[in-house]
Amino acid sequence: MKKVFLFFALVFISACSDQIENKEDCISRIEFIWLAESNRDKNRVIVIFMNAFVTEYTEIYGHSTPPPSSSVQDNSEFIYLQYTDFCEDKYRITKHLTDKIVATYPNLPELLVSNQKFKPSINTIDVDGPYWKHNQEGKD
Repeated sequence: MKKVFLFFALVFISACSDQIENKEDCISRIEFIWLAESNRDKNRVIVIFMNAFVTEYTEIYGHSTPPPSSSVQDNSEFIYLQYTDFCEDKYRITKHLTDKIVATYPNLPELLVSNQKFKPSINTIDVDGPYWKHNQEGKD
């Protein structure tokens, strides 16, 4: 009986481990291709973009699903997004919403969405706390 219980316990644990994402599985990056914009103009554009991104995300996924946390890096060249939900769809969601925003705001610079994996750090993004649902001891 103990062997049967141990077997099912191990199967359950291994099945659950596939559902727990590492933070790097949940980070997406958007690159802004700036021409000669001032820092003030870059900041204005990033605020417009992020407000539109959060608005579009909330319209699609509702208020009960938090939008990804964001971090601006490298002189406003990159925005990193760390999703708490839908990690497996981070690229598709980011690309879809970015394309929708670019269509709505044609004066934005060229935006590139990366499909790479990014390690959480001070150079990218590393969100902790209550909004990071997948943050479990030893998994980040």
